[in-house]
Amino acid sequence: MKRIVKAYKELLGIIFSKIPVVVILTFIISVAKGSLIPFGVYVNEHIFNDGLRVASGELQFSRYSVFLLLFIIMAILPSIFDMFVYGYVGPRSVLILNTSYRARMLQKIKKMKYEHFENEESAKIIDIAYNHTERAARHMWPNFIDWTLSSVVASVGIIFYLLSIRWWLVLTVLTPFIIETYFVAKSKYDIYSELDAYWKKERQYGILGGYLKSRDYMKELKLFGNADYLIDTYRDRLNKRNTEFEKYYFKHLRHRIFNNNLTKFASFANVIILLVLFIQAQISVGLFIAMSALMLGGVYNSFNGCMVFFRYSGMHIKGFEYFDKFFGLSEETGKNETELPEFFDIEFKDVWFKYPGTETDI
Repeated sequence: MKRIVKAYKELLGIIFSKIPVVVILTFIISVAKGSLIPFGVYVNEHIFNDGLRVASGELQFSRYSVFLLLFIIMAILPSIFDMFVYGYVGPRSVLILNTSYRARMLQKIKKMKYEHFENEESAKIIDIAYNHTERAARHMWPNFIDWTLSSVVASVGIIFYLLSIRWWLVLTVLTPFIIETYFVAKSKYDIYSELDAYWKKERQYGILGGYLKSRDYMKELKLFGNADYLIDTYRDRLNKRNTEFEKYYFKHLRHRIFNNNLTKFASFANVIILLVLFIQAQISVGLFIAMSALMLGGVYNSFNGCMVFFRYSGMHIKGFEYFDKFFGLSEETGKNETELPEFFDIEFKDVWFKYPGTETDI
C-alpha cells in the first residue's frame, strides 16, 4: 500500500508541476460527473411527477420545462466530461510522463554497467521498466482517479436516496455487493503476473516480429532468401506462446463468466421491492421509475468503481516496482555527468553560412 501511495504522489507531482490547472479541473470534473447520477434521480423524479401534474392542469408548463432542460443538459454533460478527461487530460499526461520518465531512464542507462545489457534478468528489468511503467502510469492517472472519485461521489448520493426511502434498502442493495466483492477478490487472478511470467516468450517473438515488419530489413531478407523461414519461426513461437497462455485463460473462465451475477439478480430483487412500495403508495411514481432505472443501470457500476483504486492499482504497481529495480542497477564508476539546468540559453557568436551556388556569407 505504501508503494501505491508513493506512486500516486510521484505521478500527481509530475503532472501538477506541468499543468496544475488541468489537474485541479480533472478533480472538479470527476466530482461533478459523480454527482450527476444522484442528481439525475432527482430530475427524473420531477419529470414524471410534474409531467402528470402538467397533464392534470395543476402545474404550468413553464415551470416544468426547467426539468426538461436539466434532463437535456445532463444527457450531454457526461460526454463532454469524458472527452476532456480521456480525450485531452489523458494524452497530455502521457506526453508529460513519457518525457519525464524516459529522460531519467536515459540518464541512468548512460551510467549503467554494460554487463546488465548481457544479463537476461537485468535485460528484463530494463525492458519492463522502460515500456510498462508508462502504461501503468496511464491507467493510474487519470483513469483510476476519475473512476474512483466519481464513483465515490455517486455512491454517497445513491445511499442518501436509499436512506430517504427506507433505511433497510441500503442493506438489500449493499449486502449482495459486499458478498460478491468478497468472492471476486478471493478468486481473482492477476493477469499481469502471468504476462510477467511470459516475458521471455514475448521477447522472443516480439523482436523477431519487429524485424520482419521493419522496412529497413526487407532488402536483407530478400538478399539472404530467409524470409519464409523466419516467418514460419515467428508463427511457431507465437502459436506456442498463445497455446500455453490459453490454459490460464480457460482455467479462470468460470470465474470470469459468473462474476457480477449476484448483483444482477439483486438489481431485479430491489426493483421488485420498489414496486411493492409503490403499490402500497409509499413512494411516488416518479421516484419509483427513477430509482428502478438506477437499479437496473449504474448502481452497482458506481459501487464497483469505488473499488478500482484498491482492486487494480496493485496490478499496475508492478511496473513501478521494476522502475525501482531499474534505478537500483549498478553503474560504471567515474560517469557522473553534470546535470543540465531545466532552463538555459544558447548563444551563437561569429557564425555564418553560404547558400549553395553563392559566395555571399550570411
